[in-house]
Amino acid sequence: MHRYISGSYPPHPHKHGMLNNLGNSFITRFERLGELSDLEDAISTLRDAVHLTPDGHPDKPSGLNNLGTSFINRFEHLGEPSNLEDAISLYPHAASVSIGPISVRFRASRN
Repeated sequence: MHRYISGSYPPHPHKHGMLNNLGNSFITRFERLGELSDLEDAISTLRDAVHLTPDGHPDKPSGLNNLGTSFINRFEHLGEPSNLEDAISLYPHAASVSIGPISVRFRASRN
């Protein structure tokens, strides 16, 4: 991921959202091309996005849900149980946050 966003820049209030979008782009690219490196970049980028999103921010459930989905994709591709465990641990957090789009929280609870 760092080959795409590098340098020492001051924090930007929308960086977590931009990283979330970039992570979703990597997921889409992985789904189209099947390149494992795209999935690894998605996970790395989405981890950074979740880390940068403050608790209580309405974007937090979306980032957690997207990161969980990327772990599910890696589990389906590699079959490593730890990826499934990571996804399962993220979805309840995304579903139980009291702020953010209800559709995202519902999707996380369904996952």
